[in-house]
Amino acid sequence: MTSRKAAARRAADDADVLALVQSSPDAMVVLQHGRHVFANDRALQLYRARDVAELAAKPAIEYMDPAIRRQATDRMHQMTDERQQLAYVDEAIFRLDGTRCDIEVAGTPIVFGGEPAALVVIRDITARKETERARQAAEERFRSAFTHAPVGMAVLDAKGRVTEVNPVLTTITRSPDMVGKAIFKWVHRDDRMGSRTRFTRLLENLSNVETSEIRIVRSDGEIVWVQVSTSAVRDEEGEATSFIVQVQDVTARRSAEEQLKRQASRDELTGLANRSFFTARLQQAIEDRRLDAGVPAALILDLDRFKIVNDSLGHSAGDRLLIQVAERLRDCLRPTDFVARLGGDEFAVLLQSVTSPAQAARVARRLQNSLREPFVIDDADVYANASTGIALAEAGMNAEAVLRDADAAMFRAKANGGGTFVTFDEDLRADCSQRMELENGLYGALARAELFLAYQPIVETATGIMSGVEALLRWRRADGSIVPPDQFIPIAEETGLIVPIGTWVVREACQQLRVWRLAHPDAPPLSMAVNVSSRQLLNAELVDAVLVELDRLGPDRLTLEITETASAEIPETAVHALERLDARGVRIAIDDFGTGQSSLARLRQLPVGIIKIDRQFTANVLNSDSDRRIVEAMIAMSHALGLQTVAEGVETAEQAAFLHAAGCPLSQGYLYDRPRPAEELAARLARRHLGVAPSQPERRSRAGASAKRGVHAHPSASGERATRLDAVT
Repeated sequence: MTSRKAAARRAADDADVLALVQSSPDAMVVLQHGRHVFANDRALQLYRARDVAELAAKPAIEYMDPAIRRQATDRMHQMTDERQQLAYVDEAIFRLDGTRCDIEVAGTPIVFGGEPAALVVIRDITARKETERARQAAEERFRSAFTHAPVGMAVLDAKGRVTEVNPVLTTITRSPDMVGKAIFKWVHRDDRMGSRTRFTRLLENLSNVETSEIRIVRSDGEIVWVQVSTSAVRDEEGEATSFIVQVQDVTARRSAEEQLKRQASRDELTGLANRSFFTARLQQAIEDRRLDAGVPAALILDLDRFKIVNDSLGHSAGDRLLIQVAERLRDCLRPTDFVARLGGDEFAVLLQSVTSPAQAARVARRLQNSLREPFVIDDADVYANASTGIALAEAGMNAEAVLRDADAAMFRAKANGGGTFVTFDEDLRADCSQRMELENGLYGALARAELFLAYQPIVETATGIMSGVEALLRWRRADGSIVPPDQFIPIAEETGLIVPIGTWVVREACQQLRVWRLAHPDAPPLSMAVNVSSRQLLNAELVDAVLVELDRLGPDRLTLEITETASAEIPETAVHALERLDARGVRIAIDDFGTGQSSLARLRQLPVGIIKIDRQFTANVLNSDSDRRIVEAMIAMSHALGLQTVAEGVETAEQAAFLHAAGCPLSQGYLYDRPRPAEELAARLARRHLGVAPSQPERRSRAGASAKRGVHAHPSASGERATRLDAVT
């Protein structure tokens, strides 16, 4: 009876166990004698078994991952034999279909069927394990990347202390003991506040990443530039728990950038600021000007006759002179002033604040006086003057406008002879406005047929018979006003319009000569003289036009005149052009001879056939012994060199008589005729003899009377040199 009650009680207990197992939401099994003796539905699903019999077909230990079977066996023994509880541990099984499953198990010893057994709870933790493995792999990758990164890296805590650091960062800082110290210790004091501000923004969740370029101070005191990128690592609530810092040494890049900036803002030769930097500084000075203070002023200095230094001593010597000029200018200025080299031999000075033009003028005078002291180049004294233009920044002006005015003033100083200074004023502004208006008008003058030629006879001094004419350019505007050549010829030279205009002059003059030849076929042929500049000779268009016209006129009918000043500076390319034209029968004349700086050696280098004596010598041959001897010497030299001579500016019969006696074969001037349009000159071509010869001591009434006073009577006569196409060359 007692045994039956015990059996019933065991059966009831087993039933309770089975009911508990079956109702559990977790997978549960009963292990006894090393096998599964019961499993609930969740457990069967976990093992992929149809029923308990299939699950119990092999020992429970064989389901375990071989790597942990020994530990799993010990744990089953503890539960079933030693009757010990088993807390949750991680294990892994291979299910009936062969797939692996990560599980978490816990167990308790029980009695089942009257024998020791273990009740085991099993939870599938595959997803969690995969997440952990993924996180672990990521951590390993991060650790590897952190350690082997090509940039410096550190992990900071919420207080900015270093918790981890990689080898590159310790190399950058030259501090192997960074862990445990605040990162700000290495930040340069001038960048520390900004770095703390950026760190606070991350800490307060105002940003996720902060990037900047700062200076750090190495343990040995050396300062280097680094690019720093700091990002926050946040928990589920968004609180920053740590920070990852990436540091890259950018000192070399910053140095290269600074070098590029210096190159972009500095003149490489002198080390001074360049034009763009100077303009920016001037603009800043204008914008910073206080109403109760002075105004900025700009001075532009252009060295006079610098080309002579280059030509005589070489470009290397010229460079050394520019360097010394820069040093001298810098030494003359106040700390608040600023000097730059604008290019070539042109310098600029910014006076931060002046109260009057006179104050700027005093500085200009001081600078010019300093430049008058000799410079030593290759153990030789070299002298340099400068033409200086001054402009003050008036209300409403920007830097470009101030520089424009200073430049205009500088050119006026150079036109005044150089070695002086000019302050820009309203009169000069009016001149500049007029020049701009003339320049704009000149661009379309040729197309509008406003340009025309006037012709002045060239005669035989002995007979007064016309042997040729000189073509002189004139400009009559649409309103009928005549623009003096000395006003528009320089503009044509500077703008390059001289090239197309010069080509038109050659063609127009040669065409007119052909017209006269057809009208007077029996008359001796005339020659045509046309003025050209060295700039024109560098252009193939003019040379080609001359050769075309030469084929139509025949040789020795066309003369090209260049001024003596231009001939002294003419480049080799232009010399080759002259030689080419000379070989084809074009005669080359040196105009205004005696006013420039040509030498006999230079005359030998050029294919010159004619010398034209400048009018300033002709005008005074009767009342100046020195001018008379100069003219006689010019004529004698021409004879010795086999050159023909033409005297310009002949206005009296007495002058003509002197020139005839001195052996000058040709003359030109108001004694014979003034420059006339072609239609007016045509009537005089028929007789050729202009009625004046040395044996006829008559004078042209106005011209002769005024010649005694040293003044030409005709309004254009005194400026006739300027009426030629090469007036300013």
